[in-house]
Amino acid sequence: MDIKQALLCGFFVLSSLFLQSFPVSAQDNCLISACHGNLTAKAVVHSPVEEGECASCHQSTGAKHPGGKAGFRLVGHVKDLCTQCHDDIVASPKLHGPVKAGRCNYCHNPHSSDSANLLTAKDNTVCFRCHGGIERIIASAKSQHQPVAEGNCWDCHNPHGSEFKPLLRSFYPRPFYVSFAEENFGLCFTCHDAGAFVYERTSEATNFRNGDYNLHVLHVNRPKKGRVCKSCHGVHGADQDKLILSAIPGFGSWEIPIQFDPGTAGATCYVGCHKPKTYDRLRPTDILREQKTVHSDR
Repeated sequence: MDIKQALLCGFFVLSSLFLQSFPVSAQDNCLISACHGNLTAKAVVHSPVEEGECASCHQSTGAKHPGGKAGFRLVGHVKDLCTQCHDDIVASPKLHGPVKAGRCNYCHNPHSSDSANLLTAKDNTVCFRCHGGIERIIASAKSQHQPVAEGNCWDCHNPHGSEFKPLLRSFYPRPFYVSFAEENFGLCFTCHDAGAFVYERTSEATNFRNGDYNLHVLHVNRPKKGRVCKSCHGVHGADQDKLILSAIPGFGSWEIPIQFDPGTAGATCYVGCHKPKTYDRLRPTDILREQKTVHSDR
Protein backbone atom coordinates (compact mmCIF):
# COMPACT_ATOMS: atom_id res chain seq x y z
CA MET A 1 0.00 0.00 0.00
CA ASP A 2 1.53 3.36 -1.01
CA ILE A 3 1.26 6.51 1.06
CA LYS A 4 -1.65 7.88 -1.03
CA GLN A 5 -3.74 4.76 -0.42
CA ALA A 6 -2.83 4.78 3.27
CA LEU A 7 -3.96 8.41 3.66
CA LEU A 8 -7.22 7.73 1.82
CA CYS A 9 -7.94 4.70 4.00
CA GLY A 10 -7.23 6.70 7.13
CA PHE A 11 -9.57 9.44 5.95
CA PHE A 12 -12.49 6.98 5.58
CA VAL A 13 -11.84 5.48 9.02
CA LEU A 14 -11.76 8.89 10.71
CA SER A 15 -14.85 10.04 8.79
CA SER A 16 -16.74 6.93 9.91
CA LEU A 17 -15.77 7.47 13.55
CA PHE A 18 -16.76 11.13 13.33
CA LEU A 19 -20.19 10.40 11.90
CA GLN A 20 -20.93 7.67 14.43
CA SER A 21 -20.19 10.01 17.33
CA PHE A 22 -23.29 12.09 16.58
CA PRO A 23 -26.97 11.06 16.76
CA VAL A 24 -28.65 10.50 13.41
CA SER A 25 -31.92 12.40 13.02
CA ALA A 26 -35.09 11.06 11.46
CA GLN A 27 -34.65 13.51 8.61
CA ASP A 28 -31.42 11.80 7.59
CA ASN A 29 -31.69 9.05 5.02
CA CYS A 30 -33.03 6.25 7.23
CA LEU A 31 -34.24 4.19 4.31
CA ILE A 32 -30.97 3.45 2.54
CA SER A 33 -30.22 -0.21 2.00
CA ALA A 34 -27.49 -0.22 4.64
CA CYS A 35 -29.90 0.94 7.34
CA HIS A 36 -33.71 0.57 7.14
CA GLY A 37 -34.21 -0.07 3.45
CA ASN A 38 -36.27 -3.16 4.29
CA LEU A 39 -39.06 -0.92 5.57
CA THR A 40 -40.03 -0.01 2.00
CA ALA A 41 -39.33 -3.37 0.41
CA LYS A 42 -42.92 -4.67 0.49
CA ALA A 43 -45.73 -4.04 -1.96
CA VAL A 44 -47.77 -1.55 0.11
CA VAL A 45 -45.84 1.24 1.84
CA HIS A 46 -47.32 3.59 4.45
CA SER A 47 -47.32 7.07 2.93
CA PRO A 48 -45.21 8.78 5.68
CA VAL A 49 -42.58 6.07 5.20
CA GLU A 50 -42.70 6.38 1.43
CA GLU A 51 -42.26 10.15 1.71
CA GLY A 52 -39.40 9.86 4.21
CA GLU A 53 -41.35 11.54 7.01
CA CYS A 54 -39.87 9.38 9.77
CA ALA A 55 -40.04 12.31 12.21
CA SER A 56 -43.85 12.16 12.08
CA CYS A 57 -43.67 9.16 14.39
CA HIS A 58 -40.08 8.92 15.63
CA GLN A 59 -37.78 11.26 17.55
CA SER A 60 -34.14 11.05 18.58
CA THR A 61 -33.29 9.97 22.12
CA GLY A 62 -29.91 11.64 21.87
CA ALA A 63 -28.13 8.32 21.93
CA LYS A 64 -25.59 7.46 19.24
CA HIS A 65 -27.33 5.85 16.30
CA PRO A 66 -26.65 3.19 15.36
CA GLY A 67 -25.35 2.15 18.72
CA GLY A 68 -25.89 0.01 21.78
CA LYS A 69 -28.91 2.00 22.99
CA ALA A 70 -32.04 2.89 21.09
CA GLY A 71 -31.38 6.03 19.10
CA PHE A 72 -35.04 6.77 18.40
CA ARG A 73 -38.36 6.45 20.16
CA LEU A 74 -41.98 7.04 19.22
CA VAL A 75 -43.17 10.59 19.71
CA GLY A 76 -46.29 9.31 21.49
CA HIS A 77 -48.56 6.33 22.14
CA VAL A 78 -49.32 4.23 19.04
CA LYS A 79 -53.01 5.15 19.11
CA ASP A 80 -52.20 8.88 19.32
CA LEU A 81 -49.76 8.59 16.45
CA CYS A 82 -52.28 6.87 14.20
CA THR A 83 -55.14 9.24 14.99
CA GLN A 84 -53.04 12.21 13.93
CA CYS A 85 -54.08 11.21 10.42
CA HIS A 86 -56.77 8.56 10.98
CA ASP A 87 -58.98 10.37 13.48
CA ASP A 88 -62.14 8.86 11.96
CA ILE A 89 -61.34 5.38 13.31
CA VAL A 90 -62.05 6.36 16.92
CA ALA A 91 -65.25 8.28 16.21
CA SER A 92 -67.54 5.25 16.60
CA PRO A 93 -69.29 4.58 19.93
CA LYS A 94 -68.28 0.90 19.95
CA LEU A 95 -64.62 0.27 19.17
CA HIS A 96 -62.85 -2.94 18.19
CA GLY A 97 -60.78 -4.21 21.12
CA PRO A 98 -57.34 -3.57 19.56
CA VAL A 99 -58.41 -0.06 18.52
CA LYS A 100 -59.73 0.74 22.00
CA ALA A 101 -56.47 -0.51 23.50
CA GLY A 102 -54.46 1.52 21.00
CA ARG A 103 -52.89 -1.57 19.44
CA CYS A 104 -53.26 -0.72 15.77
CA ASN A 105 -50.13 -2.79 15.11
CA TYR A 106 -52.06 -5.96 16.03
CA CYS A 107 -53.60 -5.78 12.55
CA HIS A 108 -51.48 -3.27 10.62
CA ASN A 109 -47.79 -2.94 9.88
CA PRO A 110 -46.89 0.75 10.36
CA HIS A 111 -44.20 0.70 7.66
CA SER A 112 -45.07 -1.65 4.80
CA SER A 113 -46.86 -4.89 4.01
CA ASP A 114 -47.50 -7.33 1.21
CA SER A 115 -51.23 -7.22 2.07
CA ALA A 116 -53.79 -4.51 1.28
CA ASN A 117 -54.37 -1.80 3.89
CA LEU A 118 -51.01 -2.61 5.49
CA LEU A 119 -52.53 -5.70 7.14
CA THR A 120 -50.09 -7.97 8.94
CA ALA A 121 -51.67 -11.04 7.29
CA LYS A 122 -53.66 -11.70 4.15
CA ASP A 123 -57.46 -11.26 4.07
CA ASN A 124 -59.36 -12.70 7.04
CA THR A 125 -56.30 -14.55 8.33
CA VAL A 126 -55.58 -11.46 10.38
CA CYS A 127 -59.04 -11.76 11.98
CA PHE A 128 -58.63 -15.46 12.82
CA ARG A 129 -55.66 -14.73 15.07
CA CYS A 130 -58.23 -13.64 17.66
CA HIS A 131 -61.49 -15.07 16.30
CA GLY A 132 -60.53 -18.74 16.10
CA GLY A 133 -64.08 -19.86 16.88
CA ILE A 134 -65.37 -18.24 13.70
CA GLU A 135 -62.53 -19.81 11.75
CA ARG A 136 -63.55 -23.27 13.00
CA ILE A 137 -67.19 -22.67 12.01
CA ILE A 138 -66.10 -21.62 8.53
CA ALA A 139 -63.64 -24.48 8.11
CA SER A 140 -66.27 -27.11 8.95
CA ALA A 141 -69.13 -25.48 7.00
CA LYS A 142 -70.71 -27.19 4.01
CA SER A 143 -71.84 -23.80 2.72
CA GLN A 144 -70.28 -20.41 3.42
CA HIS A 145 -71.63 -16.89 3.25
CA GLN A 146 -70.09 -15.28 0.15
CA PRO A 147 -68.18 -12.47 1.94
CA VAL A 148 -66.76 -15.12 4.29
CA ALA A 149 -65.78 -17.42 1.43
CA GLU A 150 -64.00 -14.49 -0.22
CA GLY A 151 -62.19 -13.61 2.99
CA ASN A 152 -63.87 -10.22 3.34
CA CYS A 153 -65.07 -9.99 6.94
CA TRP A 154 -65.20 -6.21 6.52
CA ASP A 155 -68.09 -6.47 4.05
CA CYS A 156 -70.32 -6.90 7.11
CA HIS A 157 -68.10 -5.71 9.97
CA ASN A 158 -66.28 -2.44 10.42
CA PRO A 159 -62.88 -3.54 11.74
CA HIS A 160 -62.34 -0.32 13.69
CA GLY A 161 -65.68 0.55 15.23
CA SER A 162 -69.42 0.82 14.74
CA GLU A 163 -72.63 1.89 16.42
CA PHE A 164 -74.05 -1.60 15.83
CA LYS A 165 -72.97 -4.74 17.68
CA PRO A 166 -70.89 -6.72 16.85
CA LEU A 167 -69.12 -4.03 14.81
CA LEU A 168 -71.70 -4.40 12.04
CA ARG A 169 -71.76 -1.88 9.21
CA SER A 170 -75.53 -1.49 9.43
CA PHE A 171 -78.40 -2.57 11.66
CA TYR A 172 -79.31 -6.23 12.07
CA PRO A 173 -81.91 -7.42 14.62
CA ARG A 174 -80.66 -9.42 17.59
CA PRO A 175 -84.02 -10.96 18.75
CA PHE A 176 -85.39 -14.14 17.18
CA TYR A 177 -88.66 -12.42 16.15
CA VAL A 178 -89.15 -8.88 14.81
CA SER A 179 -91.89 -7.03 12.99
CA PHE A 180 -90.78 -6.72 9.40
CA ALA A 181 -89.44 -3.40 8.15
CA GLU A 182 -86.72 -2.91 5.55
CA GLU A 183 -84.64 -0.82 7.94
CA ASN A 184 -84.58 -3.76 10.37
CA PHE A 185 -82.51 -5.69 7.84
CA GLY A 186 -80.28 -2.85 6.70
CA LEU A 187 -77.15 -4.99 6.83
CA CYS A 188 -78.61 -7.80 4.72
CA PHE A 189 -80.17 -5.48 2.17
CA THR A 190 -76.84 -3.88 1.35
CA CYS A 191 -76.27 -7.01 -0.77
CA HIS A 192 -79.59 -8.86 -0.96
CA ASP A 193 -82.57 -7.49 -2.86
CA ALA A 194 -85.32 -6.45 -0.46
CA GLY A 195 -87.87 -7.57 -3.07
CA ALA A 196 -87.25 -11.16 -2.00
CA PHE A 197 -88.95 -10.28 1.29
CA VAL A 198 -91.59 -7.88 0.00
CA TYR A 199 -93.28 -9.46 -3.04
CA GLU A 200 -95.71 -12.18 -1.97
CA ARG A 201 -95.90 -13.44 -5.54
CA THR A 202 -92.75 -13.60 -7.65
CA SER A 203 -91.13 -15.72 -10.34
CA GLU A 204 -87.58 -14.47 -9.85
CA ALA A 205 -86.99 -12.49 -6.62
CA THR A 206 -86.17 -15.69 -4.72
CA ASN A 207 -85.84 -19.43 -5.32
CA PHE A 208 -87.43 -20.10 -1.94
CA ARG A 209 -90.94 -20.26 -3.35
CA ASN A 210 -93.72 -22.71 -4.06
CA GLY A 211 -94.69 -21.98 -7.63
CA ASP A 212 -94.72 -18.18 -7.46
CA TYR A 213 -95.64 -18.03 -3.75
CA ASN A 214 -92.76 -16.38 -1.90
CA LEU A 215 -91.83 -18.40 1.18
CA HIS A 216 -89.34 -15.79 2.39
CA VAL A 217 -92.25 -13.37 2.71
CA LEU A 218 -94.23 -16.04 4.55
CA HIS A 219 -91.52 -16.48 7.17
CA VAL A 220 -90.03 -12.99 7.45
CA ASN A 221 -92.53 -10.34 6.37
CA ARG A 222 -94.95 -10.50 9.28
CA PRO A 223 -96.24 -7.81 11.66
CA LYS A 224 -95.49 -9.59 14.95
CA LYS A 225 -93.41 -12.73 14.69
CA GLY A 226 -91.31 -12.21 11.62
CA ARG A 227 -88.38 -14.62 11.63
CA VAL A 228 -84.95 -13.05 11.31
CA CYS A 229 -82.41 -14.53 8.89
CA LYS A 230 -80.56 -16.40 11.63
CA SER A 231 -83.77 -18.31 12.39
CA CYS A 232 -82.66 -20.66 9.61
CA HIS A 233 -79.30 -19.48 8.32
CA GLY A 234 -75.78 -19.38 9.69
CA VAL A 235 -74.40 -15.90 9.04
CA HIS A 236 -70.87 -17.21 8.52
CA GLY A 237 -71.45 -20.77 7.39
CA ALA A 238 -73.65 -23.79 7.97
CA ASP A 239 -73.56 -27.58 7.86
CA GLN A 240 -76.21 -27.74 5.10
CA ASP A 241 -76.73 -26.14 1.71
CA LYS A 242 -78.02 -22.57 1.43
CA LEU A 243 -76.41 -21.63 4.76
CA ILE A 244 -79.15 -23.61 6.55
CA LEU A 245 -78.21 -24.76 10.02
CA SER A 246 -79.22 -28.17 11.33
CA ALA A 247 -79.88 -26.75 14.81
CA ILE A 248 -81.05 -23.22 15.62
CA PRO A 249 -80.46 -21.72 19.10
CA GLY A 250 -82.82 -19.20 20.60
CA PHE A 251 -85.23 -21.15 22.83
CA GLY A 252 -83.31 -21.73 26.03
CA SER A 253 -81.46 -25.02 26.05
CA TRP A 254 -83.54 -26.38 23.16
CA GLU A 255 -82.27 -25.92 19.61
CA ILE A 256 -84.76 -26.11 16.74
CA PRO A 257 -83.80 -29.02 14.46
CA ILE A 258 -83.85 -28.48 10.70
CA GLN A 259 -83.22 -31.06 8.02
CA PHE A 260 -83.04 -29.56 4.55
CA ASP A 261 -83.41 -32.03 1.67
CA PRO A 262 -82.98 -30.22 -1.66
CA GLY A 263 -84.75 -31.41 -4.78
CA THR A 264 -84.56 -30.52 -8.46
CA ALA A 265 -86.79 -27.43 -8.23
CA GLY A 266 -87.37 -27.09 -4.52
CA ALA A 267 -86.80 -28.93 -1.27
CA THR A 268 -88.39 -30.56 1.75
CA CYS A 269 -87.88 -29.08 5.21
CA TYR A 270 -88.16 -31.25 8.32
CA VAL A 271 -88.20 -28.81 11.21
CA GLY A 272 -89.13 -28.66 14.87
CA CYS A 273 -91.54 -25.74 14.42
CA HIS A 274 -94.00 -27.29 11.93
CA LYS A 275 -94.74 -30.49 10.02
CA PRO A 276 -92.52 -31.48 7.09
CA LYS A 277 -93.16 -29.15 4.17
CA THR A 278 -92.23 -29.61 0.52
CA TYR A 279 -92.06 -26.73 -1.92
CA ASP A 280 -91.55 -26.88 -5.66
CA ARG A 281 -91.09 -23.96 -8.02
CA LEU A 282 -92.33 -25.85 -11.10
CA ARG A 283 -95.04 -28.08 -9.61
CA PRO A 284 -96.47 -26.28 -6.57
CA THR A 285 -97.53 -28.46 -3.66
CA ASP A 286 -100.42 -27.83 -1.28
CA ILE A 287 -98.07 -26.01 1.09
CA LEU A 288 -99.92 -22.72 0.49
CA ARG A 289 -103.17 -23.94 2.06
CA GLU A 290 -101.38 -25.70 4.94
CA GLN A 291 -99.06 -22.80 5.72
CA LYS A 292 -101.88 -20.26 5.81
CA THR A 293 -103.58 -22.42 8.43
CA VAL A 294 -100.44 -22.77 10.55
CA HIS A 295 -99.42 -19.10 10.32
CA SER A 296 -102.74 -17.52 11.19
CA ASP A 297 -101.17 -14.21 12.30
CA ARG A 298 -100.55 -13.12 8.68
